[in-house]
Amino acid sequence: MVTKAKLQNAVDDAFKKLDALAVTAVFTNKTVSTFDFSVGEIVAQSTTYTTRGFIEAEKSEVDNTIANYLTLIVKTGGVDFNAYTVVTIDSIAYNCSILTGNEYATTFKIVRVK
Repeated sequence: MVTKAKLQNAVDDAFKKLDALAVTAVFTNKTVSTFDFSVGEIVAQSTTYTTRGFIEAEKSEVDNTIANYLTLIVKTGGVDFNAYTVVTIDSIAYNCSILTGNEYATTFKIVRVK
């Protein structure tokens, strides 16, 4: 039986071996904290998380139409990625949504922000 530690070590080892292919991904999310009535503005704070991951090109068929999109795979590392809506890779911003995830790795569908 594979232990959790052995599985985590295997995931870590796989990410290390592929490091030359990795990109730096900066996840960003703004959280509204309050409304400042004195100036009439929303007060928001930005949260960021930087990690390394891998981009893959994907194809899927929906209603007989081929859809091309990118996925980003990152190590989860205890981070709650549900809080993030934008990821920046090589100065390009992408909207991101989780396709699959577990305690070891998370896969996102990423779409370039226009």
